[in-house]
Amino acid sequence: MQINNWQWQDFELVNSTNDIAIKNSPIFKEQSFIISAKMQTNARGRLGRTWQSLEGNLFVSLAFPLGKIPLNTLPFILSLSLLKTIKAMLLGCSLKELDEREKRNEKNNIKRT
Repeated sequence: MQINNWQWQDFELVNSTNDIAIKNSPIFKEQSFIISAKMQTNARGRLGRTWQSLEGNLFVSLAFPLGKIPLNTLPFILSLSLLKTIKAMLLGCSLKELDEREKRNEKNNIKRT
C-alpha cells in the first residue's frame, strides 16, 4: 500500500519488523517505507536488547533514505503518525478511511464559514 510517499507493508506475523526493513532496504533504495505487524516472534530492541511482543501492541519499523528527511524533524513526524494511527484504531477505521473522514470534515467546515 502507498501512503503519500511511503510504501507500507503490513503483516499478521513476522520474526521482526526490523529484519524485514533491513531485507527490503536495497529494494526501496530511494523510497521511504513502513513495516508493521500484529505480532513478532523474534523481536529485538536497540543494541540487540530483548523486546516483549505482547498481543495488541503496535510493531513498526520505518526506513527512509538518509538526507531525504531532515533528522531533526523525525520525532515530530513520528509523533503525528502515531497520533493518527491511534485515532484510527480508536475509531475502528483504516488510515485511509480516517483521511477521507478528515477531508470531508475539513470541506464541511470550509463551507460553514
